[in-house]
Parts: sequence; C-alpha cells; structure tokens
Amino acid sequence: MALGLTAEAIAYALEKPSRSGRGFVACCPAHDDKKPSLYLADGADGGLIRKCRAGCSTAEVDEALKRLGLWEPRPIDRTERKKGRVPSPDFNSAQIVPEAAPPPDWRKIFGREPTKVYSYRNEAGALLHFVARFDESDGRKDFRPLVWTHNGTGDGKWLSRAYNSPRPLYGLVDLAEAPGKPVLIVEGEKAADAARSIFPECVVLSWSGGAGAVNKADWRPLKGRQVTLWPDNDDAGRAAMSQVAITLRAVGAQRVVLVPVPKDNLPEKWDLADHAPSVVDLDALLAAATDANPGLRAHILTSQQLKALHVPDRDWIVRPFLSTSSLNMIYAARGIGKTWLALSVAIAVAYGTDFVCYQVPKSRIVLYIDGEMALADLKSRVSALDPGDSENLLLLPSERLFLSDKPLNINAEEDQKRIAEVLVALSKEGRRPDLIILDNLSSLSAGIDENDNTALDSLLRWLTNLRHQGYAILLVHHAGKSGDQRGASRREDLLDTSIKLSRPEVPTQRKRSDERNEDEYDRTGAYFKLEFPKTRNIRPMPDELAMSLIPGEDGLLIWKTSENLTATAADKLLRTIARRHPRTQADLSEKAGLTAGRISQLCKELRERGDLSEDLSITREGRQRLIEIWPDLETELFRQDDFPI
Repeated sequence: MALGLTAEAIAYALEKPSRSGRGFVACCPAHDDKKPSLYLADGADGGLIRKCRAGCSTAEVDEALKRLGLWEPRPIDRTERKKGRVPSPDFNSAQIVPEAAPPPDWRKIFGREPTKVYSYRNEAGALLHFVARFDESDGRKDFRPLVWTHNGTGDGKWLSRAYNSPRPLYGLVDLAEAPGKPVLIVEGEKAADAARSIFPECVVLSWSGGAGAVNKADWRPLKGRQVTLWPDNDDAGRAAMSQVAITLRAVGAQRVVLVPVPKDNLPEKWDLADHAPSVVDLDALLAAATDANPGLRAHILTSQQLKALHVPDRDWIVRPFLSTSSLNMIYAARGIGKTWLALSVAIAVAYGTDFVCYQVPKSRIVLYIDGEMALADLKSRVSALDPGDSENLLLLPSERLFLSDKPLNINAEEDQKRIAEVLVALSKEGRRPDLIILDNLSSLSAGIDENDNTALDSLLRWLTNLRHQGYAILLVHHAGKSGDQRGASRREDLLDTSIKLSRPEVPTQRKRSDERNEDEYDRTGAYFKLEFPKTRNIRPMPDELAMSLIPGEDGLLIWKTSENLTATAADKLLRTIARRHPRTQADLSEKAGLTAGRISQLCKELRERGDLSEDLSITREGRQRLIEIWPDLETELFRQDDFPI
C-alpha cells in the first residue's frame, strides 16, 4: 500500500467496519474476531493510532495489517511538533513484574474497578501479568489484559496490552508443584477457578484471550503430561478445544482426551463456572473422556489462521545450512572422508565453535550413532579431532552393540522405538540432543532395498517424525556410480540440505607447474570438494569449498580450505556470477540467496572498481581478481568462452 493510507480506508478493508468517535472500529485481523475490537484513527502527528481492545499487542496488529497489505510505518514530520517537545521512549512489556512495581490503579487505568482480577504467574510463582474481568450490566463480560512496561530509562508503568506471544498458561504454579497429576484444560480463568474446587485431583489450567487465542498460548509446559480437555457448550468452545488438541500433540503431550459435554442437557455456552443441572454427573463426564480425534477438518487452516499461528522459528545449528527441525544428508564415494566431515561437524556443534568458514552460533548436544566403525577407529578419529572433553558430544558405537546387545536397524520399528526411548531418557537427564547424526545409512538400515521407493516408507516416516519433534538429523550416505546419492530418489525429496563430497578436479596448468604443492594435490584420505546440490535455506556462501584434513600445530587434525576467508561480500558475489551465469540482477538475487537491495549494492561496488560490466559480464580485471583469491577458478574460467585468456 502507499504510505499514508487513512484509518478509514484500512477499517473499511477489514470486516464489520463502522465509525467510532473520532476513529473507526473493525474486526481485528490479529485474532479470530467475532465482535469488532480494533480501533483505528489518524494521529495528529501523521501517525496511525491502532489498538485492539481484545488484547492483541500493537506489534501483532501491525504484523497482521502488513500481511494484508494495509499498513506501513508512516513518515512523521517531527518539525511540526511543539518546540522543545521530545517524544517519550517506547514502553516495552516486561517478562516478569518487578517486586518494586506498584499495584495497579484500576480506576485510573480503566475508569472503574474490575469484577475479578486473575494473576498469571510462572512455574516459580513470579508475577507475569494480570487479566481484569468486567461484568457489564447487560450481562456481557469484558476482559482487559494488564502488563508492566518499561522504557529502558528506569521508568515503568502499567499498560493495558496483551502479554507477548507465546502467552503463559493460567495455573503454571500448580502444574510445577504436581508433576504427576493429570491436567484438565478449560476455557477461561473463571471456569478454571471453579474447576479446581470440583476436581481437586487435577491440575486445572486455562489460557488468556478466549477461543480465538489458542495459538497465542505457550503449550510447551504440557509436554509429556496426560491432558483432559473440557470445552464450553457451544461450537466455538468445541472448535477451540479441537485446536488445543492439535497443538498439544505437536508439543508432545503424552495423551489428550476430550470430555463429551452433552449439548442437550446443558444450556448454550455452559461451562464449569455455571451451575450444573442435577441430571448431569460431572465426575462421570470426566471419566467418560475419550481420545480427542478432531478429524482432518480441524487441521485445515485459512491462510489468515496459518499466518497467525505461533510456530517457533528454526534456529541455526550451523549457519546457513543446518537448522533445528531439519533433515540433511552428507554423501560421497567410499574413502573420500565423509565420516571425518560428519565427526568434525559434531565436534564443532558440541563446542559451539565455527565449522571452517560456517558459523556455529552456540554449543549444542549432539548424538552420534555409528553403524560400522571399529571402536578403536572411532576412538582414534575423535581423539584426532576433539580439542577437549566436551560433555555435549554423545556417541553410540556400533561395536558395543554388536558385542553386548544387538546392532541397530533403523528400518525396523523395534529399533526405531529403542532410539525413541534413548531420546526420552536423555531428555529426562537434561541432555536432549539438538542434532542426531546417523553414520551411515547403509550400515544402519540392513534388509532394505535402497532402490525401491516403496520399501523406504517406514524409514522416511520415522525420519520425518523426528524432524517434526524438533530434531536436526544428519544422514551419512554413500554416493552411487553417477556421483549422486545412492538408491531411490524419494530419500532426497525430503531433505532440507544435501551435501556432496567429491574429489576436486586438479587444474591442468597446476599439475604441470614445477611450483605445484605436492601435499595439496597428491593426497589420499579426507580430501574433497564440498558442495550443496540442494538447500531449502539461504544459499551457503561459499557454496563450494575444497577441503583437506592436515596435521595442526597442537597435534590435532585441522581442515585446510581453498576458500579465502578474507574475501569480501562483493568478491563472493563476483565468484557466484562467474560460476552460475545469471541473466539479470533478479536472477542473480535468486541464485545468490540475497535480497534485491543487497544485490544492487554489491553490483554497484563491483562496477565502481571495474570488475563487472552493466550486463553482468566479468571484466578482465574482475577475472584476474577472482584467480588471485581463488586459484582453483583458473581452469574453470579458462573453459568459459566469455573469459578468453
């Protein structure tokens, strides 16, 4: 949209718009709004006033409007402000209310006293925020959230805004104090308070925001718990609990059951805070709860619901090609060095140290499952690469299983369950691995026809399930005669990233040179070209790398690479142009994995220094610069008609 779109235009692009005082109201796009709760007005300083009276934060409203193309920040002429007036710093919500915070002045904030105030606390009992309930004279009820905010300069105040998503559940203290109790979920804080008296054998929880805010709550504390859902007696309540059931399965609740609330014997919208007719036995209803199976319909989302869904972002384990919740593969011919590479990745992630030129943002726990190495070989390799004694690297050697247990076959359901049990046990110890490395696929999946797509079904479902649980999986596999990964193609279809290792081609001119480095080109073992045939993420830079494992000064083995790590972003883009031959800057943006704006900046820099022509052809000066930084490019450039020597 154009900057300056009026509040009226935005309101009438939403559902149920109408004028309200000096502004307008409409259904808020940040939640499932049945009654218009979003207030919009044009500010005196040129800004846009927007406030969701149902509790959505300004950031959530802005994000929803942006998705609909209805809002962008407006330019504000600060010179029109009164002379000497300095804008106040923005007040940001605090995660925990400080003990020194004064109690809220309800009458000052809302103009009246609330009927009831509900306190939201974390597992340790620290106050997080309030929800105030106002019972209107006409029978309606109004809920207003209240959070403590601060502006970074020491000032703080109470503001009526929703707690940042994901929002905490109501009743977390009880949940933490009773880890063995079954959990009962109801809709609304009033119903939760009433249910605690009715069912003292249960931990009773609810969430803030009502039926339309299920996806804004943080349901992760219920992982591993047995949960019963008690819906309100209306369609909206049942739909909300169906969504809760889906979310609880996603976070790993042990079991989720649904109470069959009878439609006919109870008033419309009845909940546990209301009087139950004598014909209704609440204890019997609770006991009659059955598995919550909402069917496929409950899983279907509109695009707006999908955009509003709280989905945890993937974190980078190795940026930018290995993330959490991902399925990845290293493949190479025998003897290239794929196990050396996989172990090096495991050790870098365990210590939180960069893997060659790729960033490892922090240390994580890694489970390395070996399928074929002798214990002595595994020990010697880890000793040759590992600089210390990290507790984050966990190894399951195949030799120990062969001698005292039985070898793993990840294609067998029994062994898939054995690995699942190991992961649960490690999680209970506080050592849940973020990365699982399976080395290698052939030795760990005996009895399967690698060329039969159908035979892979069980294995692929299991691997996909692990990815959905948040694990990053790195498969080590063999290459076939073609140089691609061996076996049926379906295995590669599910991958987020595939890493191919192959012997690098030695430049002919270098072979003939008397000054060639014999150690660099006449070697065996871990010496290869690393490249990325497939990646769903940003294209790694560099996307090709010649690597060799050599002795370091401290006696450990280290990786030597052909990548010049001092090369600038413009240099790397020039190399991409030389290798991938983009037709336009838009084509280059896609091939380089960079934004159009960033491409424009770097191309301008390359043209100013004389390395690039307007038509994206590389000049003689640019070609020479590439060869100086990456000598291995000389043969590749020599073969291209565009770059005559």
